[in-house]
Amino acid sequence: MQDAGSGDPLLAKYDRLVAKYEAVVAQLRSAGDERNAQAAFALAAMRSPVTGYAFLREGSIIVRNPMFLTLESEHQGTWRTPQGLVPTLSECVLSQSAGLRKPWEVVRLERTDGSCLLDLRMGRVGVGTAALFVATLVDVTEIIQASRALEAAERARAEEQRIRALGEVASGFAHAFNNSLHALKMTLEVVRGGTDGQRLSHRQQRALDAVERIIRDATARVGQIQDAARSRGDAPMGSLELAGIIEDALQLAQAHVVERSYLSRAPIRIDTSIPATLPRVRGLESELRSVFLNLLVNARDAMPGGGTIRITAREGEGSVAVTVSDDGVGIPPEHLGRIFDPFFTTKADSGTGLGLSIARNVMRRLGGNITAENRSGSKGAAFTLTFPIAQVATAEAPARVPSGTTPAASPRRILVVDDDADGGDALTEVLRIRGHEASSVTNGPEAIALFERGGRFDLVLCDLGMPGMNGWDVAERLRALDPSVTAYLVTGWGHEIAPDEPRRRTVAGILAKPLDLDELERAITAKR
Repeated sequence: MQDAGSGDPLLAKYDRLVAKYEAVVAQLRSAGDERNAQAAFALAAMRSPVTGYAFLREGSIIVRNPMFLTLESEHQGTWRTPQGLVPTLSECVLSQSAGLRKPWEVVRLERTDGSCLLDLRMGRVGVGTAALFVATLVDVTEIIQASRALEAAERARAEEQRIRALGEVASGFAHAFNNSLHALKMTLEVVRGGTDGQRLSHRQQRALDAVERIIRDATARVGQIQDAARSRGDAPMGSLELAGIIEDALQLAQAHVVERSYLSRAPIRIDTSIPATLPRVRGLESELRSVFLNLLVNARDAMPGGGTIRITAREGEGSVAVTVSDDGVGIPPEHLGRIFDPFFTTKADSGTGLGLSIARNVMRRLGGNITAENRSGSKGAAFTLTFPIAQVATAEAPARVPSGTTPAASPRRILVVDDDADGGDALTEVLRIRGHEASSVTNGPEAIALFERGGRFDLVLCDLGMPGMNGWDVAERLRALDPSVTAYLVTGWGHEIAPDEPRRRTVAGILAKPLDLDELERAITAKR
């Protein structure tokens, strides 16, 4: 017998067969392990608590995992898909498989009531000639809602920044315009004070009165712009009769709305239904009259073919609601959420986009609200203003100057500090006409120099916004030089200075431009 190492051909052949067998066994074992792993993976996937799985063949669902069944049972109802509305999740999967154009597609399914959002991923995994599809469903409701909330917050932040920027522009405009109105009003007083009233003709007197009314109305409009720019807390609110304010607005609207409509051969009429016994509400008469007039003009513009504007009022629990509706074209649904935004308008070049924004700010400031909607079942829009009922009727608050005033025993020495030379000179002349010894300078350093040279004044009327040195700084320096001096700020920013502003301690009070002469007189005669 020969040894195995002697090179027996049969033994070598046997060794090769054994090695080949072992390789085949190893390959089969590896394939089995892979199949077992695949089966384990498939079983784990089918048991997934997050993803729903379904397998389809020849247009039918052959397997659905528990999560798929759970999603389908918990979210029964109509689904919105790219193919339209589908009643169940199973039918969503079937319809998507029928329209599959790519190896894999992902579509968003949404319950029509918005309660659930699912991502459906559909793929073809055909075996042989039979078309086999696999579908996965993942609930992405929380993810999408969080994403939408983040996007909404970003939009709100961007809108807030835009409104703030617009507010700064509007506030700056209001300040500049108040300065101009102040100079105009003081100049008007110079004209009146320097002219013997008996020598004025009736026409001249009427003209001066008209200029004064124009200044007063312009001042009110600037205040409304300040309302649009930011919340004002200075204007005192009283207890008002809404019926009378609406009646005033209707009289003003007669020319703006009714009479002008006849010129265009599209007549407009206004119907009112306002109880005579409505409770009193809080607010400012001039502001509310302007709000109602603006709504009436808007209603006119919405009815180019004519129609009827209706004003109705009703008492609710603790409030009064007034609705202004029209027969016009209505508000496009996509604009309903924006019509109260500053500078948003649908009137192209004929509108400023401030009217409704101002109305909203006015209503918010008095604790009320204004809403807009399209009239159901008919054409036109309706705006509803909700006013809180005034618990206690209050009179218009006095101007913000110290109490305990007494008439001046003698003329005062007054220094006017204002970088607006026209306004400063006109105010100085008004003070002289009223018997005071008045001087003016155009900046803080000049005023300080006067005091340093020994100049003494009973009262200083100082502008706030001046280049180089503002009014707060001037008042503080002057008080250091002469503790007995009384200083007031006279400023177009007056309505925007917070009541708790710490620097108020440096002045006796703040007078808003254009100056109210009665308020000025109280300031002059006040004791510090």
